[in-house]
Amino acid sequence: MHHNAHMSQWKPPKLRPLGKGPRVPTGIGNKDEQKEFLETNPAKIKAIENLYASAKRVFLRTLTSESPADRVGFYLSRICVEEFSEILVLAGNGHGIGALKILRGMYERAVTAAYVLANPAAVDAFLDYDKVNKYKAYMHAKKLGPYGPKLSAETIKQIEDDYQTVKPTFWTGTRVRSSWTSLDTASLARAAGPGYEQLYLDAFYRPTLEIHTTATSVLGRLELTAQGKLSFDSRPRRTEARHAMVMAHNLLLRVLDSQNTHFKLGLDSVLEGNLTDFQKAYGRADQ
Repeated sequence: MHHNAHMSQWKPPKLRPLGKGPRVPTGIGNKDEQKEFLETNPAKIKAIENLYASAKRVFLRTLTSESPADRVGFYLSRICVEEFSEILVLAGNGHGIGALKILRGMYERAVTAAYVLANPAAVDAFLDYDKVNKYKAYMHAKKLGPYGPKLSAETIKQIEDDYQTVKPTFWTGTRVRSSWTSLDTASLARAAGPGYEQLYLDAFYRPTLEIHTTATSVLGRLELTAQGKLSFDSRPRRTEARHAMVMAHNLLLRVLDSQNTHFKLGLDSVLEGNLTDFQKAYGRADQ
């Protein structure tokens, strides 16, 4: 089976000065933050451009494998490139916390892809759990009454039958487990391959605190004014933006390396160049 994967080429946004006349909005974003992101570290921009060039070589090709694990690992990793782009847009506009939220999902997807590629037998559970998710969605929909989606009797029966088929696989003795795997994310990262475990704290756990409704997600947005009053801090979050970019760039390097190793793409020297770019781009002052 042949699968064609296409990835559009990334180009750094061009800064255009606002002309004289009415200040009509010409786009969405923070031009000051874009300027800071693009101009303060040319090595970073060059490293990102080269990273995208390598990602094209990894994913812009025909996947000929018949292995479900290969296909799942390939396309999960391809989504990571898209999520890197989302992080880039957010970080480049000073939305550092938003970038961290995307980073969390990117990390989980990257780890899962690497794990499935290294453990092909696990792909059946990954794919079968989709039937559990659909059943859960149906059960939630039932609670909504008239506000839930209207499903045909045939669709409902298919959802219920599919669920009963896979239920024994995920049954713990008292309930159906909450994930396709019995491993927690840290354990999954440890088993996924070199490098993923080291990023767990900063690329997964810390962003998780921002995604969920936690005290951390509130307190991190507050500041004391000069008058000693508590106020919401609405300034751009450059520190978080830099952190998200460092983690996302590092993570995408590992994703490309996993693809190169598994599919034997022969890109070792290219990825070594990307690693050198990364090391030059992100000094201690930029982390």
